[in-house]
Amino acid sequence: MEKQFVVYQHRRKDTGKIFYIGIGNKRRAYRTDSRNKYWTNITNKTEYDIEIIYELDTWEQACVIEIMLIEKYGRKGIEKYGILSNRTKGGDGILGLKHTEETKKKLSNLFKGENSSVSKITWEEVREIRELYRPYDRNFSIRALAERFNISKSVINKVVDNLMWVDENYVKPNYYGNDVSSEERRKLMSKCMKEKHPFRGKKNIHSKEGRKRISEKVQGENHGASVLTEDNVRFIRKHYKFRDKKYNYDTLSKMFNTTKQSIANVVKRKTWKHI
Repeated sequence: MEKQFVVYQHRRKDTGKIFYIGIGNKRRAYRTDSRNKYWTNITNKTEYDIEIIYELDTWEQACVIEIMLIEKYGRKGIEKYGILSNRTKGGDGILGLKHTEETKKKLSNLFKGENSSVSKITWEEVREIRELYRPYDRNFSIRALAERFNISKSVINKVVDNLMWVDENYVKPNYYGNDVSSEERRKLMSKCMKEKHPFRGKKNIHSKEGRKRISEKVQGENHGASVLTEDNVRFIRKHYKFRDKKYNYDTLSKMFNTTKQSIANVVKRKTWKHI
């Protein structure tokens, strides 16, 4: 028997992003009347795809799923993270139907984890992520696992912290031990960083003479951002006079196509000290 109600989403063709979540019969998903101005503004700019994501027997189920999805994606201009043109939280429709908390919880559990239309991972992959994750290990860090399973870092974080794909029997392990002090934990973390990230935290240490030689190589005309030359600097210092109409900060800066502050620094020997 054909399902009576559907939950649908509209997706922009120019960006591929979902911009509307709705419920109703199948015909409603394709209709353009009775849409809000935000929906209309988007559809005037771009074409869109219509995707039926759930087919359901009862209106109550459709309402609860709509509420969940709108909360997940957020409403643009209302929630900080929002992307949808919806203006309400969803679930508003015929007869002003209201749901008990118990009903919402039961229906919510039906569409969690692998049953969710937006799920990209399975329970088996969730367990694998929790077993593989190691903080500060570049092969099994949040970023590495996100790339490996092709999902966002925030999802990996929530999976590891048991905030998503909740398993009542799962306890996040303490990788450094319960009896380890904060100072010992800091040392262990530092050691792990050095072992797993061999190029992090290393600095080239030069002697005072070495730093001086490097500095001399990039000062004055050799500096990539230098506008002036040594001859320019000598001319500025020789001719500048306080309140002189011909050779003041303003006229010299225009003459050498630089700022008045640069001219002042040259005159006061804050820059080009080697001349």
